[in-house]
Amino acid sequence: MDLQHWLGQANDAIQQWADTFGPYERHPSLLVEDDRFAAAFEEFTGRLTDNYPFFHPHYAGQMLKPSHPAAVVGYLTTMLINPNNHALDGGPATARMEREAVAQLAAMFGYDTHLGHLTTSGTIANLEALFVARELHPGRGVAYSADAHYTHGRMCHVLGMKGYPIPTDDRGRISLDALEETLRTGEVGTVVLTAGTTGLGTVDPIHTALALRDRYGVRLHVDAAYGGFFTLLAGTAGPEGITPEPWRAIARCDSIVVDPHKHGLQPYGCGAVLFRDPEVGRFYLHDSPYTYFTSTDLHLGEISLECSRAGASAAALWLTFQLLPPTPDGLGRVLGGRPPGRPALGRADPRIRRP
Repeated sequence: MDLQHWLGQANDAIQQWADTFGPYERHPSLLVEDDRFAAAFEEFTGRLTDNYPFFHPHYAGQMLKPSHPAAVVGYLTTMLINPNNHALDGGPATARMEREAVAQLAAMFGYDTHLGHLTTSGTIANLEALFVARELHPGRGVAYSADAHYTHGRMCHVLGMKGYPIPTDDRGRISLDALEETLRTGEVGTVVLTAGTTGLGTVDPIHTALALRDRYGVRLHVDAAYGGFFTLLAGTAGPEGITPEPWRAIARCDSIVVDPHKHGLQPYGCGAVLFRDPEVGRFYLHDSPYTYFTSTDLHLGEISLECSRAGASAAALWLTFQLLPPTPDGLGRVLGGRPPGRPALGRADPRIRRP
């Protein structure tokens, strides 16, 4: 894929679209001399060299990686329009793209019904999931693994909920015995299970925890921000194949967070939150007649705590999914190290441990 070629095509396509609205004069502030811009751009690109080689396969110091070229083209093309996916009149095309891409994410996890949207990060996505949990179980706290992301303890503080860190077993998974002991107190309304911890890549025993959900009437929220896309490799053959049971069980959990800007090959920031029960949308209800007036259809801002969100993120994800859909034969081939047309090798990210 020739990135420079398609960026040129993007500029031409947007200009053709803009020309359909008739001539106009640009504001003087936009008319910057090339020599003046060249000086600023030289300093700008020089400063950008103060980065680590995130793009290089030998670099493993951070979870940063380059975006897929399709995501780059989709994002930059859409930024020439700069839509806002808060309301339909702010981003009619990209709002549709967001709904379609989110539906693909929901199908990837096995949700038959869903309510969800993209966010600027996994942190905000988890905040929304815990916000809904608080509304459904007022006065009750949240239990999470001691190895879970620090987001959960922080968001409990923000939401005024008590957090219950649960010890882990010798494989870094949440201890279900310790969890059940805490659940017996009746003070916990939601349990957070992690599909790919940041430190070890461990997957909690989600399938086993379902019984505790039924026994104690708690919600199960899966933080799959890091490892979520590896559900596409669940059950693949080979020595590094991922045991399928925890991943299959996600479909029966109440909410999920996944970060397309991690293994979904997207630019920052692009997270997502999904709820199995669309009725939780009632907790987002608010009155904003100056915003939602152009359509009776659902505006994404009506099911989000965030207001302004870049439509470019939705466009980048949608375009990437046209080439690499979130299926075992699409994005799953990339995660498993298999080019299109190659047989399954069962390869997976070595940081995702077998439960």
